[in-house]
Amino acid sequence: MIANIAIPSGIQLVGQTRTRLLKSAKAYDPEQVAQEEEQAQQVRRWSDDLKDPERLLARVEHLRRIVAWADELQERLGIPQPDDCPRQRFDEALALAHRILDQNDYPDQKDKVRSVYDPDARRGKHGDYFDGYQLDISLDADSELITQLETPPANQDEAANAENLIESEEQVHGNDVVAISLDAIGIRGEILRTLKNPRGLGLEVYVPPREWSSYQRSYFTPEDFHLEEEGQLLICPAEQETRTRRRSNNNTGWQFEFKRSQCKTCPLLAGCMATMHSNHGRKVIKNDYESEYRTAREPSQDGYLFPGTTGTSKSGAQVRRDNVVPRGAPNALSWPLASSDPVPVVGFGDQYQAHGEIADESCLWSIEPPCGPGLTGKINMLKKIQTDW
Repeated sequence: MIANIAIPSGIQLVGQTRTRLLKSAKAYDPEQVAQEEEQAQQVRRWSDDLKDPERLLARVEHLRRIVAWADELQERLGIPQPDDCPRQRFDEALALAHRILDQNDYPDQKDKVRSVYDPDARRGKHGDYFDGYQLDISLDADSELITQLETPPANQDEAANAENLIESEEQVHGNDVVAISLDAIGIRGEILRTLKNPRGLGLEVYVPPREWSSYQRSYFTPEDFHLEEEGQLLICPAEQETRTRRRSNNNTGWQFEFKRSQCKTCPLLAGCMATMHSNHGRKVIKNDYESEYRTAREPSQDGYLFPGTTGTSKSGAQVRRDNVVPRGAPNALSWPLASSDPVPVVGFGDQYQAHGEIADESCLWSIEPPCGPGLTGKINMLKKIQTDW
């Protein structure tokens, strides 16, 4: 992860949302803002002795009234000008307030805003849960330069972002990536198929060889059952047939089911099931990505890394490419550091946690944007600066 931000309580989150919205609206109606700020003080005073759920409810209802007034103000202000940063801050603060109220009304929803000061941050899991961003990198296997980097929110699909990394790199550098080495997060059928697709990136993909427990048993595996009639018919090793099927629970294949009467007298039963089910025969899932998983189970001659390379971080990928940019050339995001080294944390008046320690604001490389985007926007700004350089 690149950042692990400080997360406020529900009461603090609502209070910070209210403060941000009122501050952004002050230029348009200072008298109303002053009244709402006084009302916030009154709510704080009379609810101090209440329990937290009641304190939260009082603040939510006050925020709801402020948002209703801000909606009317926005309508009176009309369409904003493209370069009107104060208006952009107001519109963004109002949209965020709506989002906070919505997730308070529906607490079970996913993709929740975790911080008013960094609304792009999300909660993810990398060993333990954390709030902030991932750091996805592509590392050139020969020069060990970082050739592309993305900072998606913590809850985004890290493996699926490999396609974006490679496409972005090829566009920036004008090169042709021919192979990629991923760690275990790349062992997903849809990811392998996308990266290998000759009509797309057409990459040679290296992943760690993986073995499933079902392939260690002495029973017939799904690959011992073959499909006919364009996948509508499944035939078992004993030449029994079934067309009974439904999509698997995770929607990555078809689960076929044989009748109990087909299996109970089968001479190959001992090699198919440990025990006979009382209501049905053997069930077999034919995965949509069976060929990709078959390749993933077969270790390559050089393992899953390129010859002569060491390893990659769990949030990175090694790539082999044509037309490699020479070391020292002006190269977007070509920081000469190994994937295990500390990655620079970019801060814009906020504090981010890097490698378990709070980074002091004076130690951060700070570039103040005109309208204050989230961390993703800040990283994109840094990309543009380095590309122009």
